[in-house]
Amino acid sequence: MKRLLLYIATALAAAPCLAETSESDSLRAYTIGEIVIASDPKTTGALSEQPFSYSELKADDIEQLGIRTVKDAALFVPNLFMPDYGSKLTSAIYIRGIGSRINTPAVGLYVDDAAYTDKSAFDFDFLGVERIEVLRGPQSTLYGRNAMGGLIKMYTRNPQLGGTEIKIGGSTRDYGRYLQFLTSHSVTPKTSYSLGGFYKANEGYNRNSYLDRRSNGGESGGGKFRWLYDSNEGSKVRNSGLLVDFQTSLEYSNEDGYDYYEEVRSKEIVSGELGNYRRTLLNTSLKIEAPTEDVIFTSVTNYQHINDRMFMDQDFSPASIFTLEQRQRSHSIAEEFVMKSNGKKKVDWTAGAYFMYQSLNTNAPVVFGADGIQSLIQSGIDRGFAAANAAMNPMGMSLAMNVTDERMAVGGDFDTPVLNTAAFGQIKVNDLFIEGLDLTAGLRLDYEHTKMKYNSGATSNFNFLMTRNVQGRPIPLYNYDLTTDSRYTGTIKKDYTQLLPKVALAYNIDRHNMVYASVSKGFRSGGYNIQMFSDLIQTSLQNDMMRTLAEKMPMVSNFMPLKDNPSADSTTVFKPEISWNYEVGTHLTFLNGHLTTDAAVFFVDTRDQQIARYAASGLGRQMVNAGHSQSYGAEVSATAFMHLFNNPLTVNASYGYTHATFKNYDGGQSKGESYVYDDNYVPFAPLHNFAIAADYTINFNDNPNGNDNGDSFRMRSISFGANLTGAGRIYWTEKNDVSQPFYALLGAHITADLGIIRLNVWGKNLTQTDYVPFYFESMGKGFAQTCRPMQMGVDLSVRF
Repeated sequence: MKRLLLYIATALAAAPCLAETSESDSLRAYTIGEIVIASDPKTTGALSEQPFSYSELKADDIEQLGIRTVKDAALFVPNLFMPDYGSKLTSAIYIRGIGSRINTPAVGLYVDDAAYTDKSAFDFDFLGVERIEVLRGPQSTLYGRNAMGGLIKMYTRNPQLGGTEIKIGGSTRDYGRYLQFLTSHSVTPKTSYSLGGFYKANEGYNRNSYLDRRSNGGESGGGKFRWLYDSNEGSKVRNSGLLVDFQTSLEYSNEDGYDYYEEVRSKEIVSGELGNYRRTLLNTSLKIEAPTEDVIFTSVTNYQHINDRMFMDQDFSPASIFTLEQRQRSHSIAEEFVMKSNGKKKVDWTAGAYFMYQSLNTNAPVVFGADGIQSLIQSGIDRGFAAANAAMNPMGMSLAMNVTDERMAVGGDFDTPVLNTAAFGQIKVNDLFIEGLDLTAGLRLDYEHTKMKYNSGATSNFNFLMTRNVQGRPIPLYNYDLTTDSRYTGTIKKDYTQLLPKVALAYNIDRHNMVYASVSKGFRSGGYNIQMFSDLIQTSLQNDMMRTLAEKMPMVSNFMPLKDNPSADSTTVFKPEISWNYEVGTHLTFLNGHLTTDAAVFFVDTRDQQIARYAASGLGRQMVNAGHSQSYGAEVSATAFMHLFNNPLTVNASYGYTHATFKNYDGGQSKGESYVYDDNYVPFAPLHNFAIAADYTINFNDNPNGNDNGDSFRMRSISFGANLTGAGRIYWTEKNDVSQPFYALLGAHITADLGIIRLNVWGKNLTQTDYVPFYFESMGKGFAQTCRPMQMGVDLSVRF
């Protein structure tokens, strides 16, 4: 094996521009100057030494590629897909074909080692984010629930670095503008803090032709405070002392959204009311790390609060059919205790316990307008009376029931608390049997208790008229104005217990090269489809109208049989999703660190896969369990550092392939037609995605020792960068009858470093590629989101 890799490295050494250089080469200085607060609380060794597939975006990548949200980062990570549609609430995220548009996520998110428990918080504006790690494949053994697809970890700027940066910028097409600042200072040699804030706004790039106004603009703003006490003063070796890291951030956003167009309207947005999403997001965390010579103890406490409001015109047309207003109030508290061995030993180990409690109240009234009452409620009543009228017609009699409301509200109030506790452990045996062969084995016992307390219902006023035809004239026999109330109230509880194992073998060829094979289990929580209560009320309301009428006229039940209302349990509960991931991969480094490559192949077997779809009536989305699905594929990435004409050139490239299909999925029946989706592709899982980015910097630093600290105002360097990203084919429906073909987006930037000032001119989607980032079907129609057009922008930053 070592000889084979030596041959590969020798061949690559002959590639142009990749000349080997000494250890002091500036191309390898990208890690110099970093102050590491602490290593990962749960693993030992560097990220490149771990037996799983990963991608890493560092500070230069984030700045040069214009990454400001998780959605931006997803473009440059193989087999990670996060479509840009809707609003910040709709943070759909997929890895290797596993993910979801609604309810519980399949990918976890950590910021500075604190978990973000609610998917509604995943899409936020970056402030001081300097490193992003994406771990692919189940991370459930160490990170628990909802990390079955993988994990995204972010790290923000260390206050110990000091300095102040102010950024301003603007963009075309959406008239975007933003202002951001972040300042860091040391109070004592061991104590430092950072304080930052931002404001951004745009007018949107779409236009609602019916309302004659822009339709997807918005604004957001917020701030962050971080306080750090480090008794080791940033030392990378932590054998004693104490680290205390406290941070809190607050963000408010108010954005237009849900500007979907009907497929047959040639991208004309005609919603009668403009969609909107407002959110207040608060995150507070406290990390305490206490190392000894043999053990590192870490405690992370995190509190998250979300208060939001979504409004959507759910028929996306000028008609007054129905709208949804959803308000959420969430409080979550999480505590994690971790102990791990300090320093590499024969056996490295990690042990910990986790506790999380989340309270979530959702108030989600659906309001039917006049058109909706007629098409969704009155039409069902008319169909129900058709058979009775046909039977009574020979007697010259007819029946009619008409809803007299011009507007009807279906109220919904739901409390859905979640309690999750877990104990976990992992060991790594180094040099098992032979030198360089490592065994990693872990197990997590995870318990989750979920509950839904629901109160949903509607009141309807209606008129019943029974007539008899006498000499060609209808004579009223009975004429009643009645009122009925249909309501669902109750509580549903579910408990889930899971054992989540992981086993991996890794062979370390040398310090920088390894191959591995792993088997791991993933778990995603079950939950409740609260939006389906609108669908339940629509059916039960018609049934309860007949009961109200039967109380007035018992004879009605003789020719119109009364029906039982559907149960809440059968429609609103969905089960957990379980997966097994089998993976073989490698991390390789060549040419003295100038070329790093990562590659993996995987096979994922998923049971009870959770699929989001709209109800047959169109009244709300629901999560259903698809049965059995499988996915297999590969991902590869490479980063090359080289010199071209004595100036540095960096090239990053990645490619991901995912073949995800249903193996057993009975879609049920609709309008007399059965749907079986066996062997169809899983929606929202791109078959291919790729990214390539190159950045070339011309240095003007005339100091041969490179000691220019950047305090002066003069031209230091100019960078030219370009990137190309792509994804497809993406199937949007379980039928696989609608899909987005492969598409590619071109971006570029020119950055001038003027010492304390940095000027960046950038462009995105420069070829004006037209594609569909999101498509869905509701009420028998297809709707889509428009893509972001070509944009140009300018960013100016001042650092001192």
